[in-house]
Amino acid sequence: HGGGFRDGNRNSDAAVQGWVRHMAQRGFVAVSIDYRLDGLDNPEKSNTIAMYDAKAAVRWLRANAGKLRVDPERIAAFGCSAGAMTVAFLCGVGDTLGEGDSGNQGFSSNIQAGVALSGALMIPNYANLLLNKHVAPYLDFHGCDDHTVP
Repeated sequence: HGGGFRDGNRNSDAAVQGWVRHMAQRGFVAVSIDYRLDGLDNPEKSNTIAMYDAKAAVRWLRANAGKLRVDPERIAAFGCSAGAMTVAFLCGVGDTLGEGDSGNQGFSSNIQAGVALSGALMIPNYANLLLNKHVAPYLDFHGCDDHTVP
């Protein structure tokens, strides 16, 4: 979900809920997650905290793969705005910043692909990581008329 790392939750974004339903109706296991909102003006810290929580969600999917009928080798992430930035970090940063202190340790948090809508990777120190051949494929959609996210 979006919200600039300041607000929102997995149920508050109607567009994300629509995408979750759309994917589920086509046979995919689709979940919407929450991540901690810090409200700070430090995008690097905000994005890192959200990424740690997203990594925990991926590990939760793997821990419950049998019960949920999830193929643990075919997990992808999708997000809008702040959620898109979180997806970019999941794909591009990988183990560079560690796993964080969120739950479900002992399972891999790697994803196989990521799709982002209107998410700016505004942290120059990490932008080059998305170009690394060792990261998950990442597709970013961003319009030129977006007046919210540069």
